[in-house]
Amino acid sequence: MTAQVPDGASSGTLAVTGPGGTATSSGSFTVESLAAVKVNEVQTDGTTSQDEFVELYNGGGTAADISGCKLVYRTASGTSDIVLATVPASTTIPANGFYLFGGMDYAGAGPAVANQTFSADLDATNGGLALRYPS
Repeated sequence: MTAQVPDGASSGTLAVTGPGGTATSSGSFTVESLAAVKVNEVQTDGTTSQDEFVELYNGGGTAADISGCKLVYRTASGTSDIVLATVPASTTIPANGFYLFGGMDYAGAGPAVANQTFSADLDATNGGLALRYPS
């Protein structure tokens, strides 16, 4: 089976072709790009071990829907992700905007108030963070 999205297309009709070149099905598609969303800044072990944050930045020209995305952490010796937070439905980051995950003791105030919290401790010297998109 082969499905091909035309180069540069962001929406349209997609035809699925089976062996022998016969069309087996078709349907509409929309491509959503979240490539402009980046982990912008991280703080581990601030004034307390839970005074931590992870900031996302949308450098794109349009709002990015991050609904269902998971902020995950993996220790240096770990072999699987630890889910720190799952973004609620209908959550977007505006163009050139930010989304902030704060640890349980995150001390940010004013414009740096966390949009969402997490309770796991991040290791200050090793490990990794990622934003996993829903499948």
